[in-house]
Amino acid sequence: MVTGVFVPTAAPGTTYGYRRFSYRDGEFPMAIAGAVLGWRGDKCARARVSMGGIAGHPRRLEEVETQLEGTAVETEDIEQAAAIVAELAEPNADVRGSSEWKTKVAAEYMRRALFTAKEAAKG
Repeated sequence: MVTGVFVPTAAPGTTYGYRRFSYRDGEFPMAIAGAVLGWRGDKCARARVSMGGIAGHPRRLEEVETQLEGTAVETEDIEQAAAIVAELAEPNADVRGSSEWKTKVAAEYMRRALFTAKEAAKG
């Protein structure tokens, strides 16, 4: 029996971005992207990135985290992160879309999540 849950507060200078794609509200999302970025000055000191919908289960994307850490998370950094997502994605084709299309959606939603986290760092 769970009697409580402890969720630590984010460290100062932490921002996040979250995006999900589904055709209709309340529908199981086809793609989910989440990013938490810890900043030291104008550089990303710590990144935690995960996605759902790119494989059989949600997963943390350590390859993207490594690529982002130490950068200012500029447009080119976000594009590189999206390219990594596209390389790692192995979504199943189904009635909602082809594997190729779902891969493009996943990469785009990672772009959007990272852009939101970057914009939050500006103030």
